[in-house]
Amino acid sequence: MGIIDIVEGSFPVQAAVIMPKIGPLKNTTLVVKTHGKEQMVYSLRSAVKSLETVIDHKKKSTIKLVLSDGSLIIGKADHKSIEEIKIAQALGPDAEPAVTTVRSIREKRNLKKAATADKNSVFKHPIKAILFVVKLLLLLISIPMIFGLIAGLSGSNEPSTPVAPPVVSLTPEQIAQREKAAQAQIAEQEKAAKAQRAAGYLDQVRAFVSFLTTEEEYFKTNKASDADMDKIRKTLVLIESLADSLNTARENKADLSAEDIKYLKGIETRLSSFQQRVLPGLRLAFGKQADKMLWEHDIDVSVSGTGNTIVTFIGGIFAANANIKIVQTDFSTTAAELRFKQTRYQWYKGSEGTYFKIDAPPDGKLAMFKFGAFQDMAAGYP
Repeated sequence: MGIIDIVEGSFPVQAAVIMPKIGPLKNTTLVVKTHGKEQMVYSLRSAVKSLETVIDHKKKSTIKLVLSDGSLIIGKADHKSIEEIKIAQALGPDAEPAVTTVRSIREKRNLKKAATADKNSVFKHPIKAILFVVKLLLLLISIPMIFGLIAGLSGSNEPSTPVAPPVVSLTPEQIAQREKAAQAQIAEQEKAAKAQRAAGYLDQVRAFVSFLTTEEEYFKTNKASDADMDKIRKTLVLIESLADSLNTARENKADLSAEDIKYLKGIETRLSSFQQRVLPGLRLAFGKQADKMLWEHDIDVSVSGTGNTIVTFIGGIFAANANIKIVQTDFSTTAAELRFKQTRYQWYKGSEGTYFKIDAPPDGKLAMFKFGAFQDMAAGYP
């Protein structure tokens, strides 16, 4: 089984699953879940119109998949999943329908591990309901950054020094000329390799800047405080991924030209401004969405403080410290990524409660989020 972690496209889900077969279909299928809560099952051999690798990576690459019904998937897939799609393309269309829907209980259970659970799923225990809200954001964000540079920039790409066979009959002047020519060739190779590396760093940044432009336009006409869980997750993924690619460029600034550095400085300023503009609203949006989803379990969620930096959970279950510990342990990562400063738990409104301080940077600071905590960026440009 292969999984494609969806970043953008036609489907409001977090993942699609490649399976050997499902239901009556005998060949490899691609299973996704739609707004209507139906499972869309695509036959890879009949439904895949085109496959494009947007950014290559040694672990998981970013791909663009266009299906026969016009649906688009942009997401992260491992090489095994990409190979399965290419094999299906090579085999050509089969006799099975390109797309169908499957609603059986068994097939819903198969998809559960990869696709986001429906927000109306019933949890008999309120603690499970709270963890469900948190995991809506954690599924993609808690994994390592979804993009990176190709690790093969070393090795065969390094210029080699040509060694001329000894010629005893050459004069000192001729030997000097040959050495000068060899040095010039090495310098040219190093210059070309440097330019190639710089292009790689810039291409990675530009790939995320295109998504940043889309988000900037979206939030011009839509309030961040009205975002749903899916929009919150995607925006956080974008912020963290772009910061990571900018950090890679910083780490390799010796390869960059003055023009490259000027461009990257501008993008860093732009990302910082975007973070300051949307993160307070996203924190408020998270509180609203969580409050709606936990209401039926007699748990209230509110956001307060300057810049919406405090989140409070209120419910009778928080009279027990064990319940507080379970929720805080699972929620701490999401709270940090949203850059909350404090989480509070009260078993009734106005009670003393329990408080946890969150170590998160200011909204405008660029930082990488890895291994459950923020890390400082590499040294900036001169």
